[in-house]
Amino acid sequence: LMKDVDRGLGIMNSCSRYSSSVPLIPVVADPPLDLAQRLRDLRAFCLAVHPLDSSRMRTVLEEAFRHVERMRLAAGAGRKKILVIDDDTDYCRSVQALLETEGYEVCCAVSGSQGLEMAIRTKPDLIVLDVMMENLWAGYEVSQTLKFRSGYESVRRVPIVMVSSIEEHPAERFARPNDPTMVGPDVYMTKPLDVTRFVETIRILLK
Repeated sequence: LMKDVDRGLGIMNSCSRYSSSVPLIPVVADPPLDLAQRLRDLRAFCLAVHPLDSSRMRTVLEEAFRHVERMRLAAGAGRKKILVIDDDTDYCRSVQALLETEGYEVCCAVSGSQGLEMAIRTKPDLIVLDVMMENLWAGYEVSQTLKFRSGYESVRRVPIVMVSSIEEHPAERFARPNDPTMVGPDVYMTKPLDVTRFVETIRILLK
């Protein structure tokens, strides 16, 4: 993007439409915040800042080729589908980019009600769920609906990873012994995410 940022962004946009599995690594000198945001929206694999560090670029390229291999293997085995339900759109985009890099197919919902509708429509293999959305308890309501309400039998056994800024675990938050089981997830994690643990947890659940 060094000589013509707008032209470069146009090329990136065309490439991302053609194939979301191809890593795009734009090179920019001192990128402003708004450009970094646009690159994230275009799902840039990594932003390289000029002047380039050869050791850093080698690491980035090696990871890019590993990403291509993961995508190839995932395509051959049938990509697992993950639904992210969270009203923070920036967080959704970040998690989507992370999980797509790991070879998963990802779709996002920005509310509990939309998440329930999309769960029925998309039949995900796993759900990443926030707690506080339409109200302070929205995530727990979604979890309980998926597990027990009539009409959601097709997604009843889909594992749920609940991710929230609330540090209190559901087992501590709900007084009655059965409540955590009724409304809680398979796994509870807190924000900011431990990315390594998050990715490994999803990999284990999807096995």
